[in-house]
Amino acid sequence: MPYCVKCGAELKPNARFCHKCGAEVRVATTLKGVKIEERIFGGNEELRNYVVKSPGISRATLNILAFVGIFVFGWLMLVNFNSLGRGKLGLLYFVPTIALLALSPLTPLFLPLAIFVYIGGWMHANVILSRYKSAARDRIISIDQKTTVETNDILEKGVLLHKVLGDREQSLYVLTSALKMPGGDPQLLRLAGRVMSKHKRYREASEFFNRALASAKDETLIKRIMKDMASIH
Repeated sequence: MPYCVKCGAELKPNARFCHKCGAEVRVATTLKGVKIEERIFGGNEELRNYVVKSPGISRATLNILAFVGIFVFGWLMLVNFNSLGRGKLGLLYFVPTIALLALSPLTPLFLPLAIFVYIGGWMHANVILSRYKSAARDRIISIDQKTTVETNDILEKGVLLHKVLGDREQSLYVLTSALKMPGGDPQLLRLAGRVMSKHKRYREASEFFNRALASAKDETLIKRIMKDMASIH
């Protein structure tokens, strides 16, 4: 379903004007056939998957876990890559590291090789996180340069500030302003609610979840929203 770019209301099929605010439907026609989840986060699938599907991780936490992982047979590297939404890639580093460590009693050469592979994974995890952060900054810049912003833009910015860039105060400020705007993609509304819930802003979280539930169509998403709502009551 297309959405009005001015007020965020869900548009009726083939509508020429928004039934809520009267705005002409131009962008909705241009983007016909493109799902809204494919447009959020600038169409960057890698960034979208990280924000929507992965637990997320800070740079400090990533490096602390990687350092500690050196002394516990490298399994914490799996935690890092899973938090980045790249669990399968983590296995490509973890399995060789464990195999080389297991073979190290046979020859001293395998131990430095295991460390080399592990450090390679550590560096790769940092590169991936840097790529996410760079994409998030670019997306926020593009949003800030818009002459007119939509509800989804504000929601995106707030979620990116929190989960990718770690700017808690600015994120909460931006997301609070989104509560004054109509409409919004249910997935983004859910993510905003999770941010508020994490910081014990339960009233705002509940409002975001209720708005997400009211507009969600996907059964899996509806179940996730209801689970989130249950966690704050």
